[in-house]
Amino acid sequence: MRVRDVRFAQVLNLIRRYESVMVMVNREGMDVKLAREYLNEAKYALKLKKYEEAVEFAKRCGEELVKLKREKEAQDFFTPEHLSKASKDELRNKCQEYGLNPIGLRTSLEARLLEYYNTTIKPQMDKKDASSPIADQKQAADIKAGGEIPQVHASLDSPELKPVEELKPIEDDEPEPEPAPLPTPTPAPEPTTIEDVGEGLERGNAYILAEDRPNKCFEIFGHLMNDKEFAGLCLTRMNPSKLRSGFKVEEASLLWLTDRESEKESTVPPSLESIMYIIEEFLDREEKTIMLIDGMEYLVSNNQFNPVLRFLRRLIDKISESEAILLISISPDTLEEKELKLLERELEPVKM
Repeated sequence: MRVRDVRFAQVLNLIRRYESVMVMVNREGMDVKLAREYLNEAKYALKLKKYEEAVEFAKRCGEELVKLKREKEAQDFFTPEHLSKASKDELRNKCQEYGLNPIGLRTSLEARLLEYYNTTIKPQMDKKDASSPIADQKQAADIKAGGEIPQVHASLDSPELKPVEELKPIEDDEPEPEPAPLPTPTPAPEPTTIEDVGEGLERGNAYILAEDRPNKCFEIFGHLMNDKEFAGLCLTRMNPSKLRSGFKVEEASLLWLTDRESEKESTVPPSLESIMYIIEEFLDREEKTIMLIDGMEYLVSNNQFNPVLRFLRRLIDKISESEAILLISISPDTLEEKELKLLERELEPVKM
């Protein structure tokens, strides 16, 4: 049996990937009824070889799964157990995220957040649960075909997955000649120099480089600034004077991540909101930028891991809509394996 169009295989692969994501979301106890309906429509459209419609419904399934994940994160945050364990900085950050007053005693911050949850977030979630899939489809944003496919690691052999073998390609009425075998592609060589790595970094993307000492990160940072004429912003735990003497970063905006004041260097405290404000201001001022954050361990120790992860997700979304490149330096031994894997899912690893 021959596939008439390579597009069939591409769309089928897209559907299978979103189906794997749906299985993982379902295991976390979220209602994937609407997402499953979207995916079933994608399968049906594929069976009719309506490729654009199939991709659109598959994408809508992905959007619904993202919404479910975000709602679950918000719902988990507002549990009494989580609120009692959350740091005050985390409560302040959450207040700012929802446009609430972040100033006050801990009890006041908790009360504001709970009131906002009960009056705004929960009613929206309840309304969504009561709405029909047809209404949700009408309200869904138009999505163009194509685009990047999320990287997932769920096994396609999971018994929870519905079989997709029924989506079989339609045979040609007349047999076609056997196509010539495609040449085996030669894998691209791994980058071996700083210049090679710098050439491979794309604007609008965020990267992570794991190394015990952030030497390679600073070399890549300096290469893009000096050879590619990027405007540079670096937040680092090292004293900037040492960086200037050891790397080509003289023209960069270097901010020292520290609680103490310095008469010689520009400093910034480990406040996630303060850092986000500085980065957004830099992005608005400069068009072609390279940003390096060295000191994730310091931010985690002062803010806990989950707030830092949410900060990074927000920053990555901001970077994706810009002409900037974000480079994160991390020492693997300073984080738990689970935490490091979460970071690697959000950021594209750089290999040297």
